Amino acid sequence: MMRGGAAADGEDGDERIPVSPNGQFFNSSVLSVYILVVFELESPIDGGEQSEETLRKELLPISSRFSSIMVKDEKGVKYWKPVKVNLKDHMRIPTFPRGLSPQEYEKHLKGYLSEIAVEEMSQNKPLWEVHFFKYCTPSAVNTLVLKLHHAIGDGFSLMTALFSCVRRADDPSLPLTFPSCNGSSKQHRSKIENGTIWRHLSPHWITFQDFGWSLLKSSLIVDPKSPIRSGEVGVEFKPVFISCISLSLEEIREVGEELKAAAAEHIHSTLVNTSFCLTNVIGPLEKISMAGCPVKCFYSMPTHTPQSLTISVLSYMGKLRLSVGGEQGFLDSEAMTGCFEEAFAKIFDAVRGKRKTTPSSRL
Repeated sequence: MMRGGAAADGEDGDERIPVSPNGQFFNSSVLSVYILVVFELESPIDGGEQSEETLRKELLPISSRFSSIMVKDEKGVKYWKPVKVNLKDHMRIPTFPRGLSPQEYEKHLKGYLSEIAVEEMSQNKPLWEVHFFKYCTPSAVNTLVLKLHHAIGDGFSLMTALFSCVRRADDPSLPLTFPSCNGSSKQHRSKIENGTIWRHLSPHWITFQDFGWSLLKSSLIVDPKSPIRSGEVGVEFKPVFISCISLSLEEIREVGEELKAAAAEHIHSTLVNTSFCLTNVIGPLEKISMAGCPVKCFYSMPTHTPQSLTISVLSYMGKLRLSVGGEQGFLDSEAMTGCFEEAFAKIFDAVRGKRKTTPSSRL
């Protein structure tokens, strides 16, 4: 978990916070994983002094890691060293020709995301960046992109931290609410308070299973080459595409109820020898604002991973955003997202058709 933030001015300090095993794993000589969080905004964003002040007040205090760099001591042990943060070093505003259509700017945005997805971050400054795409696309008036190094925290802690930075668009004084996987909050509390020994032990058992499976995947079991796995060495350095589709959470619940299965599962896997990576995040039910701009939609995507295919699932305002990141030249982005849309439509139509069928007609 991420610790409390340092002072917003990012002043130097002497406290040594050790880098977690996950942090060392995601920032090593053989692997450097990033997370892109893309906010599609409904109004123009400043990208100047106002945005800089927002970052100073909202982002830096989240965790000391946003104002620290990863270094080694004389024994080779990695730790987080607090440094003074120059926010301008972390803010980028790309420029493109004026007067283009939204569709043309969308192509530029996709190309820009592909470019920054594989760019290595400097280890001489805190491991995060903010990109301001100040052009109108069919999806947004402006687009804000946060690029975070996975060494700063795991996906859950990073997204939790980011949600503390945003506000409800309808009333910033009210807290965000999130869908519950266990029904009402009362039922959820009851499950925690009256949990059995197995419920307390099961997370440790799952961790043990994950470790064992990861050990096998990293040393003995390798996924074969397939239509979704090129098996090429250095896939993480190749250009990627990112495409998205939106699905209705209500429709997904209908399918889930019929199939008696959860709508989404978190999959743990060892990276290098696997075919693809899947991540998911439960987002807020209400519309949010980022730096004072209402957010129409947003999504996240792990990048710089040694896999040809990455799938990210994020819920927001009753919709499920499914994002596909793939190796350019090996996977077809339009075909991939089209297959997902067509497959879900067929499943949903089948479920609806089954429910409309009366018992007598099924005999």
